[in-house]
Amino acid sequence: MLISRRAGAPGARPRQRLLSRTVGAVLIAIVVTGCASPPPSPAASVATSAPSADLGPSANPSATMGAASPDPHPFPDPAAVFSPTEPPIDLTVTPEAGNTVTALIPAAGGEMSATGADGTVYTLTIPDKALLTDTQISMTPVASVKGLPTGGEVTHAVQLAPDGLHLDDFATLTITPKVAIPIGQQITFGYEAAGAGMFLALPVVKDPRIQLRILHFSGYAVTKGQLADLGPVRQRLGGDAEARLNSQIAELFARERVLEQSGQDPSAATFEDLRSLLDEFQKKVVDVRLAAAGQSCANARLAIESLLNLSKQRQLIFGGEGVDLPISLFTTESHVCTQEEYELCRDDHIVWRMLTVIFGYEHRRQFLGRPDDAEWAFEKNLATKCLTFEVRLESKASVKQGTIRAVSEVSSKVFIALDPESLRVAGHSSLVNTYFKVTAAVSGGCTIKSTRGGSDLKVVDLSFDFTPGTKSNDPGTLKDIVLTYLPAETTESGSISCPGAPTQPFSTLNWSAMFLGAHASERKPPDNNYVTKDWKVKQAAKMGTKEWDLAPGSGITEQGTFELYHEPR
Repeated sequence: MLISRRAGAPGARPRQRLLSRTVGAVLIAIVVTGCASPPPSPAASVATSAPSADLGPSANPSATMGAASPDPHPFPDPAAVFSPTEPPIDLTVTPEAGNTVTALIPAAGGEMSATGADGTVYTLTIPDKALLTDTQISMTPVASVKGLPTGGEVTHAVQLAPDGLHLDDFATLTITPKVAIPIGQQITFGYEAAGAGMFLALPVVKDPRIQLRILHFSGYAVTKGQLADLGPVRQRLGGDAEARLNSQIAELFARERVLEQSGQDPSAATFEDLRSLLDEFQKKVVDVRLAAAGQSCANARLAIESLLNLSKQRQLIFGGEGVDLPISLFTTESHVCTQEEYELCRDDHIVWRMLTVIFGYEHRRQFLGRPDDAEWAFEKNLATKCLTFEVRLESKASVKQGTIRAVSEVSSKVFIALDPESLRVAGHSSLVNTYFKVTAAVSGGCTIKSTRGGSDLKVVDLSFDFTPGTKSNDPGTLKDIVLTYLPAETTESGSISCPGAPTQPFSTLNWSAMFLGAHASERKPPDNNYVTKDWKVKQAAKMGTKEWDLAPGSGITEQGTFELYHEPR
């Protein structure tokens, strides 16, 4: 089955000027740790149309690029994409120490900025639906970049993290140096990880500011140089065929940007050459990745990202292009990725990523209009088998007021698991009152009777605070456990009996009242559930321990322990 998203294809108007416009695309790449491999591969068909009024290349682009001589190398250059004879360009990048800005960007989008030591301002704008979930993002200005094939005397760069994060729609990075760089001398580029595989970055054509469109996180920069000087090293711009293709598209947009700002008209010939290059890329790269999609989660994600990236590039260049996205491709990806996450969860107690995976797939299915897809049961079943735990509580509370002292102890073991409907890890069990005793100074033969009384303990939700991995094979690190719970009121009671008089109830505080006094700061509106954090955590069957010894005042003390055990099925 195919999902179609098509826009009307405008007729060919080859002599009009290039306008880079972003046509809404169905980009639904899943974000969970890095990406690097594909799922099964029903054929994906990408529709074609006549060149859009948005684009048009130049017959002699080098003529407007400053003092450099005309580029003698062909453009576009298929050989540079598919059969390079030289290795990619690796850069030496030095980040600015202690100058990282971090922000939590919601799935609805947001904006953040960082300022380099030289006064350059980097502003990252992320639109709605580019992120699948709320994501911690950081920006680190770069102190120096060495090894550039051209330019390099004036360079402004910033590192975006988490490295390798893929977006469902273009984010915009605006670079504002204190000293402007002439448009004809701006070379926008990027690099992977710590400087590997330099590639050209896609500029926004219709804006005099330095703005880059980005679909994945890595390093991005601008340097002062001559674009035509990159011709001899074009085959080295990008660490793989996809990056080299994207570099040539970015070069086309950079050429057009100069023409746009100088009021010149483009030539249509380059665009037909570029269309042929995209068609060849689909056959040689994308279709191969689609065929290998079912072999691993990394393959599946790579296939989807490649197909969607190709679609996005066609839309930017030709305007009205559409894309047919095979549902079976997404189904395969979700199957193989969830299976791999389950095995990591079951065998290595890496539980913290599964919820992110499931939330991402749920978001995508809702976006595709398939919330009740029967095949979704496969992922939910594995997630439930992974996310099963036992929470243990031991608590002793006491109060002393005058000559009266009450001591109450409770214990509970709660089995919790993922609820496939609410996608919460929850459960409830008995809260057993294992000990209760009231003592007081009495006379005249009077005696005090203490009666135990338990209740229930409800675990409302369990979640994990973790640092995502920086590479596809890095599971990340568990930082903390967040347990939301609510104990029902316990029912202990006391009575006093004296000779010749009826037995009278004895007013005293129960465990619930003492526990509330000690943990009032943990109650959160609107439901007044308790939320406990700051666990001692480890990647093992016994995942965490939380201990406390509290004395909130009014004669109350309370000591206790939570333990969390992972019990996958």
